Amino acid sequence: MRTLVKLLHLPDEAPEGKANYNPDDPYFQQWCQALFNSLDEGGQWAVPRDGLIFTKHGDEFVLTDWMPWMPEMEGVISKAELERQQQSGFEAIREHFEAAGIKVRKQLPSEVDPA
Repeated sequence: MRTLVKLLHLPDEAPEGKANYNPDDPYFQQWCQALFNSLDEGGQWAVPRDGLIFTKHGDEFVLTDWMPWMPEMEGVISKAELERQQQSGFEAIREHFEAAGIKVRKQLPSEVDPA
């Protein structure tokens, strides 16, 4: 089975009249719905800015993995800073997708029951 990882992000510049990324804005709700609907079951969306990977499971978007901190990152970002950035990114994405009617949850590999 092949999985296509989508590397899509919100536009760097919002359309005219869209000055912020308000989750209640219909433009961003439609964007979230379009992204989610473009994925097949098991399809993934990667967020390079935060190193997050979401997987479509039924009618949910699940955070299934995130980039670990590595010693080579020392001096650029600390482990604590990366964890805060990733948590903040997850919360913002959850807020936007849930405003669009798509449930978002976290199930990282360390949280999966091995049974």
